[in-house]
Amino acid sequence: MADLTEYDRITAALEACARKLDGSAAAPAYFSRRRRVLFNVLRYAVSRKRLTANPLSTDLDWKAPEEEACEEVDPAAVASPAQVRELLTAASYAGWRRGPRLVAFFACMYYAMMRPGEVTALRKQDCDLPESGWGRLMLSDSRPTVGTEWTNDGQTRETRGLKGRPRKAKRPIPIPPELVAHPAFPHRRLRRRGGRQAVPHRTRRRVARVRLLPYLAHSTLAGAEP
Repeated sequence: MADLTEYDRITAALEACARKLDGSAAAPAYFSRRRRVLFNVLRYAVSRKRLTANPLSTDLDWKAPEEEACEEVDPAAVASPAQVRELLTAASYAGWRRGPRLVAFFACMYYAMMRPGEVTALRKQDCDLPESGWGRLMLSDSRPTVGTEWTNDGQTRETRGLKGRPRKAKRPIPIPPELVAHPAFPHRRLRRRGGRQAVPHRTRRRVARVRLLPYLAHSTLAGAEP
């Protein structure tokens, strides 16, 4: 443990935190999480008198390797407002029961920039929908798909707090008039009973192929691999 006070050892530890198993550079957010863990371990070592000082508390002449992948949003993978309207129309073709739920699901993801797990956990009492103008959603939970082997009750989804926030934190989201006045929102079937997936994983790609032009059906806009 005392060796970590040496420059070569602590920078080697940081280098390991900044790399993935295949040796390539990790994403900045991933490196930040691992560095925080290492910092807390060293702080605990100081409290237990194993180290005289935390080597990460001082400015080190070291720079994390830059991630090779581009983090900018690919414009080709972002639908235009007209294309989104077409995709929502295609989702309504899923049937008189399932269609409105899918439309509400994808409309929340587009207009409110919500994660799928947040949409699944959305309740009617979380929605402030005025007669006209902007509305507001108050998010408090998320129900991501984690698999039956990772939940205590054997369901595919697990109720969690909002990502990157304290467990009981809430996040208000302003929603535009287009979502407030949408006929499918709020829909009571945003979430199925029994813990099954609210929207199948392949639904977005199928909807895109139904409604998009042929040359776009197999593009990154439809969820295809670049």
